[in-house]
Amino acid sequence: SGSRIPVSEQPVTLSVDNAATSGVRPLSYLFEVASDVAFSNTVFSRSDVPPGPNGRTSVRLPQALATGHTYYWRVRAQDGANTGTFSPASFFEVYTPVIIGAAVPVFPVGGVVVTSLAPFLTFMNASSSGNLTRLDYHVAVAEEITFTTVAGVWSVSEQPTSTAFQIPFGVLQLGRQYFWAVRGYDGISLGPWSAAESFRTPASGGTGGGTG
Repeated sequence: SGSRIPVSEQPVTLSVDNAATSGVRPLSYLFEVASDVAFSNTVFSRSDVPPGPNGRTSVRLPQALATGHTYYWRVRAQDGANTGTFSPASFFEVYTPVIIGAAVPVFPVGGVVVTSLAPFLTFMNASSSGNLTRLDYHVAVAEEITFTTVAGVWSVSEQPTSTAFQIPFGVLQLGRQYFWAVRGYDGISLGPWSAAESFRTPASGGTGGGTG
């Protein structure tokens, strides 16, 4: 109950533990799916489902459900003469994942020497599909282009058109080359990492802030 199912991972399969019975008649099951918790708008119903093996019965819906909706489902057992009560309703949501593009590093790039040990990293925001209004970003800085030794990973909220993030003081060292990359996310979907860009820290001094 409470699952979020991407629209591409359909049709949905519903599974229930088999019911117990004190009778001698074989059981079958009625599965119902509705778009409301009162089950006044049923979108799927299948009766006479035989019990599955290993104590569990499953039904795969014949087709995909519409995305952007919450659905409720329940099951009851019956033996032709007696009918059990419905299980408590469970629910799931079918959704269309947001597709997030790659952000584009703007500065510093190409190995430029920055003037501060706390430079601002600026990048053009990633594109995204759907009605998403704002992304957040992971910003990663490392000493190798393979990002094997990561100096830090931070989160920053998107700003209009382009986003700037200032590396905290105490992370970078003088006279070193660093690589950085970013990727957008919305709490569920992750975008791709941007192309890695590089910069060098000043050989001496460079304790001030600023855009470089």
